[in-house]
Amino acid sequence: MINALLILGLLGAMIAITYRFCSKWLLYHEKLRYFAQEYEKALSGKDKKHARDLGLTYYSVLRRGRVTQEDVESIEVDLELME
Repeated sequence: MINALLILGLLGAMIAITYRFCSKWLLYHEKLRYFAQEYEKALSGKDKKHARDLGLTYYSVLRRGRVTQEDVESIEVDLELME
């Protein structure tokens, strides 16, 4: 009886950890997709400040909170190519 309870407890803990990991992973990828689309839309517009802010947000999500100098340079190149 104790063995069955122990197995059920371990199984429940494994399910909880798996759910937690998957939900965070899905949320991260959903945010990444959203900001990538918004950044692309902003680059096709005319508001460079808005595009710069969205670019910084996109790269921040992509790098999990850190924006590198290369990211900033990439954003500036993208802004120069805007109409």
